[in-house]
Amino acid sequence: MSSTNRYAVIGEEGRVLNIVVADEATAKKHGWVAATPECKLSGKWDGQRFTPPPAPAPAPPREKVLLKQLADEIGVDAGQLEWTLKGGK
Repeated sequence: MSSTNRYAVIGEEGRVLNIVVADEATAKKHGWVAATPECKLSGKWDGQRFTPPPAPAPAPPREKVLLKQLADEIGVDAGQLEWTLKGGK
């Protein structure tokens, strides 16, 4: 019985597209790379090591989300609405 390990499926520009569990022969056949603990989906493989994906952008403050929803609902520009609510400052 062959043992299985985690392998990274690498796409264009070294992007990690998937992480699969397979035996060594299957991984070699498909050109998959042995995944280290640093291997993460959307990370990169430079041919020698994995680097993590970029951090996601921070979520906008709740007030900005609500302002945008209100502006969309009443059919005005969110920036103009914010300016008006701040007294034109």
